[in-house]
Amino acid sequence: MDNQEKNFRWRNARWVPAAILIVAAMLKTLNAPFILVGTGLLSSPAFLYATIFGEIACSVLIAMLPASMSWFLAFVVFSLLLVVATLAQFGGWTCNCFGNVLPSWASIAVDVSMLVTCLATRP
Repeated sequence: MDNQEKNFRWRNARWVPAAILIVAAMLKTLNAPFILVGTGLLSSPAFLYATIFGEIACSVLIAMLPASMSWFLAFVVFSLLLVVATLAQFGGWTCNCFGNVLPSWASIAVDVSMLVTCLATRP
């Protein structure tokens, strides 16, 4: 498989992790009052809003950067999100990764599936 075809696969697949980050940021925004009164990892307003901004920024960058840099960013972001969701799951906290809509174990499944997608479509 030549390099152009590999880049083509990632250019088509990168919309999935970008969309997941946007959905996660949107759910955090919509559920912010519930998240802030909780005891989860995002119960600090500054940390919650920085996380929302970071997810939006990463989503835009994944969609706009050249294929190899976009792939690397998506792989790093979802690796970090997997670590956070796993720590939350086994630490007894709620990560609020998708607002208060999904539990931590579901966030782990999403992160793993995005890492598999990244590895399968590496440019």
